[in-house]
Amino acid sequence: MKAAEMWLQTVDTPPPVLMVVGPTAVGKSEFAITVARAWSAPIISADAFQVYRGMDIGTAKVPPADRMNPMHHLIDCCDPTDAYTLGDYLTACRALLQQTQHPWVICGGTGLYANALLFGYELAPKSQFRTVLDDAYQRDGIAPLWQRLQTLAPDTARTIDANNPRRVIRALDLALQGQATPREQANQTPRPDIRVVVLHAARDVLHQRIDARVRNMMRLGLVDEVSGLLAAGVSPTGASFQAIGYKETAQWLHDKIRPLHELESIVTIKTNQFAKRQLTWFKPFQFAEWVTI
Repeated sequence: MKAAEMWLQTVDTPPPVLMVVGPTAVGKSEFAITVARAWSAPIISADAFQVYRGMDIGTAKVPPADRMNPMHHLIDCCDPTDAYTLGDYLTACRALLQQTQHPWVICGGTGLYANALLFGYELAPKSQFRTVLDDAYQRDGIAPLWQRLQTLAPDTARTIDANNPRRVIRALDLALQGQATPREQANQTPRPDIRVVVLHAARDVLHQRIDARVRNMMRLGLVDEVSGLLAAGVSPTGASFQAIGYKETAQWLHDKIRPLHELESIVTIKTNQFAKRQLTWFKPFQFAEWVTI
């Protein structure tokens, strides 16, 4: 019996909202689809990169045919040349949850999105320094911006990945305005209408699943997908290419000298590192149900 089917046997009444989170490749989509079909519930994606059209293989999107039963929302929302923000996500997700009274299933591994919805993050003020900071990043890289953020807002800096330009720039933009980040404005307790399940697996099991996923991405044509996006004008330093596998593949294509197995190895290592960071987001979820899968 599948983990989702076993879990369903423990639930008497579907909650208004079920949130399924966990590290990449753990099996969130399959779990969420099984539950959503049992409850006739639609699914809302909580993935920061599945919103981008044309980025299918590297983000491990559910195949289009499976997105209709159950209905999936917040996938393929914008072009990969756009920058989809936390504010965009919260606005869209909250609007969906207000539409009907039937159960909803939220599924994804973006910890920031999960936290923002659970703890009621307020939408951040409009950017004032983005152009200047973007120019500085293109000219000097991320290190000087990160150092400046550490000086202006050390508490915020401790919560942000120093190698994520989009988040560093946004946090520095707010710090220069004298504004708190949405996370710093959050509630102390999670929304009572959302039941949270954190899926996890033994480390060696998760590593095996990540290895298999990356091999499958290469087999399905990740290199061709990235090559097509670059040819269409997507910047390798843009927001969409912060997804694991895209920036690395763009660099591999630029070098043109390394064997494909080296790219596969790099993407696998990066994905394992990302899974570890994801778990740091969900470890404080002591109120959640932790399900081994």
